[in-house]
Amino acid sequence: WEETDRSLSCAKREESNWANTSIEERCELLCKAAQQLRIDRADQLGSMIGDGSKTLQEADVELSEAIDFAEYYLRSMRQYGRHTDIEWSPKGTVLVASPWNFPKAIPAGGIFAALVTGNCVLFKPAPEVVMTGYFLVKALWAAGIPKKVLQFIACDDDPTGTKLIKDERVNAVILTGATSTGKLFMKMRPGIDLSAETGGKNAMIITALSDRDLVIKELVQSAFGHNGQKCSAASLAVLEKEVYDDPHFMGQLRDAAASLKVGSPWDLSNKMTPL
Repeated sequence: WEETDRSLSCAKREESNWANTSIEERCELLCKAAQQLRIDRADQLGSMIGDGSKTLQEADVELSEAIDFAEYYLRSMRQYGRHTDIEWSPKGTVLVASPWNFPKAIPAGGIFAALVTGNCVLFKPAPEVVMTGYFLVKALWAAGIPKKVLQFIACDDDPTGTKLIKDERVNAVILTGATSTGKLFMKMRPGIDLSAETGGKNAMIITALSDRDLVIKELVQSAFGHNGQKCSAASLAVLEKEVYDDPHFMGQLRDAAASLKVGSPWDLSNKMTPL
């Protein structure tokens, strides 16, 4: 906690300096960060495969999403900056608490949004993917984002993480995680400024008019991509009776799921990897 306490004190000292930087300067740093992630693509992908057991395909699209977040937020901020009849001010110090299943894109989105709007950031990755998070912030520091403005905190959820949430020096929290975690944060600190993306799962509705072969392809991809460990994964298939009672469809669906190779993410033929 002593190190975390020093990080908070550092962020509070730096708040006014960062808030007073120009919008264009902050946007330019996000532009450089996006470019640095492109340059570091191999290491960024490797950190997700080695640390989070993501397949190369899943890691590749996630890194592209992280880069897109930088490009999106800097363009949005430039657009907002042209509205001279609107006034706003940064919140101060923002804690970004990210999940293990998307260890690059989701924290990047929170970090870029907070930084470009003039906030200092404390980034706490999920304990399962600390190395992946560290590779991300190293790239952002290399792009020129100051270390006093973006700090990396690797700590256990409890007791250090709990103290961090309760500390009034944290002005806002960006959380992606379980619904229960969001409720816990609000219970630990009533009135907390919390932006929370919490639990959810998709369903796929399959009608009798559907292309059965395409259904099987998309259903298996959605259910088993990244081992189903994402909110967009289809955990429920709702079938019309004609489809449900079709033995040929059910047999093909079983065969498609059974054909998925299971093993190390370093073997590119494997679809299901360790968790």
